[in-house]
Amino acid sequence: MEKQTLVKEICPTTTQGWVKNGALLVDVREKDEVAELAYDVTNIINIPLSEFEERFNEIPKDKEVVMECVVVEEV
Repeated sequence: MEKQTLVKEICPTTTQGWVKNGALLVDVREKDEVAELAYDVTNIINIPLSEFEERFNEIPKDKEVVMECVVVEEV
């Protein structure tokens, strides 16, 4: 079995560091949420939660992965 490290939550600065070092950012927001606020990250894929069960195999097993879901609240 592959070595896995589970991290429950990390800050945006740590996320940026991981991505700069080769981690894949998996954005699980729905397509309309991504359209409202997209990220300028080169190593990112969008797999909406509504499609995750069918598409999770698209996530490489040989990379560090950061799962990301940000809810933007209107004030």
